[in-house]
Amino acid sequence: MKKLKISVILMAFFISCLFFGGCYNSKFLEEKVVYFKSDILSGEQNDISVTCNNYWKKVNDEKVYCLSFYLNGLVSANVSYYISFNLNGKDYTEKFAFDPLYSNLHVNFTNANLKQKELNVEINYGNEKVLINLKSVIDKNVISIKQALNSLQQNQQGLIKHYTDKNGNFTANIILKISVINQKCYYFLEFNGDNVKNVAFLLNALNGEVLAIRNAT
Repeated sequence: MKKLKISVILMAFFISCLFFGGCYNSKFLEEKVVYFKSDILSGEQNDISVTCNNYWKKVNDEKVYCLSFYLNGLVSANVSYYISFNLNGKDYTEKFAFDPLYSNLHVNFTNANLKQKELNVEINYGNEKVLINLKSVIDKNVISIKQALNSLQQNQQGLIKHYTDKNGNFTANIILKISVINQKCYYFLEFNGDNVKNVAFLLNALNGEVLAIRNAT
């Protein structure tokens, strides 16, 4: 009789997982991430500052690791600026281009997998050369991508269910970016796709608490 009661309880548990969306496995959301900015590095020397975004994006279901560099400070629009660095035994060099969206100089590198929390770069312009050590500005205690998604999954079950089809498949793509605002770390997370209504979340990057939700208008 006791074994029968346990079996009934287990059956009810699995039925609730199936129909009410409370028991997805850890990969349910993780496999839908198409863009993840995991780190931000920054450094300054001789009135020139460089910021680096370390991220990966999905291309044909494969992760492509990238680095984006932004040049700020006392820079001239009439001078060409170049950045050089060595990563994993490979030399990279590229010219900065003006980014009208952010009104600064920007350059992007694909197939550049930075696993460390710092990077030495060289900025060349005219006859000048500046060496800058970039270091991560992200708190070492931020939670992982898996922990952030698990927290969202646990605290937004109704909304997660809204984006789940009758076969249990999550229908949106996920964009996840680490950000720093007033020296505090946050995750900006967005659900988007061709046939879904976009929704964005702001999470405390230290504990996964959902601080704000913004629906597309």
